[in-house]
Amino acid sequence: MVTIRKIDAVSAMKVGALLYALNFTVFGLLWLLFQNLLFSSLASISTSSFSGSSSSFNTSGLMFANFACCMGFYVGGVIAAAIGGAITGAVTAFFYNLVANWVGGLRVVLDTSSMEPEKAKREVSIDPTSGF
Repeated sequence: MVTIRKIDAVSAMKVGALLYALNFTVFGLLWLLFQNLLFSSLASISTSSFSGSSSSFNTSGLMFANFACCMGFYVGGVIAAAIGGAITGAVTAFFYNLVANWVGGLRVVLDTSSMEPEKAKREVSIDPTSGF
């Protein structure tokens, strides 16, 4: 059995920052897509009246402003998620190290019997009689 006694706070910050930023990148992109789809459908409804005639209200500027605000939120959200992930990673590593000193840390069982050694990418043969 292997026991994890300490987690390096800097490595936890790096991992936390990247994990949170990647999560926000994926889910923020989905939010951005659905937000713009919803807004464009609402804008198309607002330009047509219920009687079938077209309204003179131009929504192109409003749609551009919505897209610009969504993109600003998206980029700012990725940056904020990375900062929050770094802080969360550092605090979690600090608390884990504190608790591991009290109770001994996590015990992990590693099964190395199923792991095969990596094969060499190139086979090198050495002839001991060559003199080189």
